Parts: sequence; structure tokens; C-alpha cells
Amino acid sequence: MQIISTSRHDQGPVFDTILKNAQKLCNAPMSGLILATPQDTAQTLAAHKGLSAKAVKLYETGQMKVDPQLSYAARCIVEGRLIALDDMAQSDLYKAESPIVRSMVNETGIRSILFVPLIKDGAAIGLITLFRKQVDPFLDREIALVEAFAAQAVVAVENTQQFREVQTRLEREAATSEILSVISQNRDDDMRVFDVVLEQASAVCGADQAALVLVTPSGTHGRLMANRGHHQTSFEAGSEWPLDAPLSACVAITTNSAVVIDDYADTELYRNGDPTVVKMVDEEGIRARLSVPMTLNGQPVGAILLSRRAPRPFTDTDIGLVEGFAKHAVIAIENTRQFTETQDALGRQTATADILRVISSTPDRLEPVFEAVVRNAAEIGKASYCMLLQIDGDQSLYRAGYGIADTELDMADARAPIALQENTIAGQVALSGEVFHLEDATDPGTTITR
Repeated sequence: MQIISTSRHDQGPVFDTILKNAQKLCNAPMSGLILATPQDTAQTLAAHKGLSAKAVKLYETGQMKVDPQLSYAARCIVEGRLIALDDMAQSDLYKAESPIVRSMVNETGIRSILFVPLIKDGAAIGLITLFRKQVDPFLDREIALVEAFAAQAVVAVENTQQFREVQTRLEREAATSEILSVISQNRDDDMRVFDVVLEQASAVCGADQAALVLVTPSGTHGRLMANRGHHQTSFEAGSEWPLDAPLSACVAITTNSAVVIDDYADTELYRNGDPTVVKMVDEEGIRARLSVPMTLNGQPVGAILLSRRAPRPFTDTDIGLVEGFAKHAVIAIENTRQFTETQDALGRQTATADILRVISSTPDRLEPVFEAVVRNAAEIGKASYCMLLQIDGDQSLYRAGYGIADTELDMADARAPIALQENTIAGQVALSGEVFHLEDATDPGTTITR
């Protein structure tokens, strides 16, 4: 009880002391304290003494499922009752060839075993187990002693849970405050906000990795905008995936709902060899993942993704927190959009004023006006260079250019008249009378040659 009173924030020392005393008083060379509820997928080994490295790895990799047909530990948790076996080699699960039980008996040599549940509010939240390597049944007084230890373990779990709830609330309030502070100081830089959102979400949710994906302007793909904690894979900012892909991020965006993957290694996508999922699991070690959509005016515009390298599922509390962070990220996007629109409007007004000034100052000359037009058009459009062509009959004539001297374009060639044909930009504009936009001049499918 002294250890419990001095370790309210950490149940580890309490568990270690309980197992140490249980082993000593019950003459058991091996012991373990497992945490899990009947609703959990896998058991968590919270403390142990004397267990083999192979046994510990089963817990660390999520292979110890809460399946009463697989192990007596799972049966103890699911049924919430004490299980004491005089000889596990004569047990029903051993005879049913459970791989867990068979390994415990045949490889480790365990024979007599005791499982005592940790009961809270009428249901198991874990158990204490003791093992003996000979047929030596546990006595009633030993069982009663371990039941008392189990009650103390429950107190330790409750104390730690209460302490962590307070700490978590404070951490999440601090995280939200940090994000709001960054938003207020970076109204023109949503990337800075994205980085802080991922940093804070990772910290308070215990995630090893995080990423933020936005829907592309075409609405067909998700584009990776920011990420942290991805050390092994080549997923770089700017990478894109089609939104109709079965990946959790894409599903979260298209369904506008959170998607929780308890263990990516235990999904059909992984088993079927989906290249992206295989890369995430085998190279980066991603197991559990949470994908939360970002919405604007009810429409998904992206998603925040959190990942863990252990198959430790994200909780409803995690989802609620990330949903709040997603709202902050959307605020940053809107702030940047509004700032950019304002700057663009000011830029257009300044450009127009500059051109009008040149017109008024050189009423008898066209060249200064054309030069002012191409210069301002290039700056507003963030273009490397710009040309102004005049339609003259069935050809176009070069009148002004900006930035062309910095390219490998032959000026004599640029100034040469161009016939107004469909395979030329000037021809497309002249023949259609509409704006022509060529997204990629290197696209093999384009018919434009000049």
C-alpha cells in the first residue's frame, strides 16, 4: 500500500512490487500482470518476471489476442473469473492444440498455473498470472493472497488513470492553446500551422507519425502537404494518391468520417499486397492508424493522419481531439486563402495603376505600354517569362516580352511571325476567341508545338 500511495502517477512500480511478492510468497518462478478488457483486441503485458523473450515478444507484437479459444489468460479476462490449472498439459486448450498453450507447456515447461482477474465495476480489466514448472497446484491460501494483490493492482490502475486523465486534459488544453497562438501569428502561412498541428497531435495522442493531406484543386487526389516521424519511407510532401483508393486517408475524405485501423498488418489490403500499405507496414512499421477528415462548409478538404508502430488502437477521445485539431487546420487554410486573395487584389490594383501610369505618360508610344503589360502579367501570374503577340491577318507578331533574355529562346526566332494554326498558342486563341490554358507543354498528348 505504501508503494501505491507514492506512485499515483505510475502503476509500474506497484505492479513490479506485486509480482515480486506474489512470486516469493507463492513459490512461483514466473509471473505476469496483463491489462485488457473483454472488448479489447489484444492483451498488454504491463509487468512480468521470469518470462522468456519469446513470450514477451508475443505481447509486444499484438499476437496475444483476447480470444478465449486461444489462451487461458483471454478466457480469464472474457469470463471475469479465476482459473487455476493443476497441470496445463492436461487442459482442454492443450488437447485442442492451442499454439499458445502448446508452446507454454512443450517449450517453456509450464505445468501448474494460476490466473486471477483484476475486477473493476464487475468486469475484468486484466489479470495476474503465476506459473510453476512442475505439477504443484496452487493452494487456497495462495490463491486468496493473489486475489488480494489483484485488488491492490486495481487501485493502482484507478489512481494512475485518474492522474493521467488530469495530465491529458492539461496537455490537450496546452496543445490547443499553442495551435491557436501559431494561427494568430501566421495568417499568411498555413504550412507553419500544419506542422504545429501534427506536432501537438502526435504528442498528446501518443502517435509515432503524423501527416496532413489536402484534396487537390481537381478534387480527384489527396496530396501530402506535411508529415513528421516518417523515417524509412520515401513519402515526400507533394506525393499524391487517387481519392478512390482504399487507403484510410482517402476513405476518410470520401466518406467524411473518421477511419480507425487497429492494425494495418491485419487487413486485407496488406494481405493482398497493396503496395502503399505494404510499404507503410514493412518499411515504416506503421500498425495502428487514425484518419480524421478536415471539412469546410460541410465538404471534406483533407485529412489528418496519426500512426503508431504498435497495434495500439486509437480511442474515441483521440478521435475527438484530432477532430478539433482538424478544425484549426481548416481555419489556417481559410486565413491563408483570405490573405492571399487580399494580396492578389492589391497586386492587381498596383499592376493596373502602373499600366495606366505608363499609358498616360507615353500616349504616342505603344512599346512602353506593352512592356509594362508583360512585366506586370508575369509578376502577378508568377510566370518565368511572358510574351505579347499582336494578331495581324493570318499571323501573329511579337511585340513585347519579359524574362525571355534569361531563357535559351532565340530572340530572332521569338520575333519571327507565327502563322495562326491550331498547333500554335496564338492560333488557338485567334481561332477560338477564348482563353487558352496549356497545363504541361511536355505532355506527350499535346498538339501544341509553338
